Amino acid sequence: MHGISLAVNSGNNQRVWARKFREREDEAADRAGRRRTGHGRRYPGRAGTVYRADRPAAGAQAFAACRACHTLNKGGRNGVGPNLNGVFGRQAGSVAGFNYSPAMKASGLKWDDKTLDAFIAAPMKKVPGTRMPIGVADPAKRAALIAYLKAETAK
Repeated sequence: MHGISLAVNSGNNQRVWARKFREREDEAADRAGRRRTGHGRRYPGRAGTVYRADRPAAGAQAFAACRACHTLNKGGRNGVGPNLNGVFGRQAGSVAGFNYSPAMKASGLKWDDKTLDAFIAAPMKKVPGTRMPIGVADPAKRAALIAYLKAETAK
């Protein structure tokens, strides 16, 4: 009888430990800006990231793909794309030393949250003839990206 009691207690202890482990994983995932999926203990890669505008890490992760072409620092070099420092409030196609497409120069856009959101969602649709081929379809990812750009380019 005593052995059976230990087996039941052992099972309960395992369930309690597993619940506490999942709670710790959830807390860690929340701090990292990710969410745990399903019943497993694995976290998906970028596909499972929860992008929120109030989480700078999510914006930085969203900008990782942009970093191949753009820089953010003041006085930074132009790459395949223009330096984005001071982009908010700036006229599109106006960074000195960058070779913009004729379409971008003639677009008449002034960068603000709304304009940038529409452009990043579908660059070729917003400015037909632009040279920027990559867009961000996920609205949450765009919001996190725009919040990150605002914070980083204002420095």
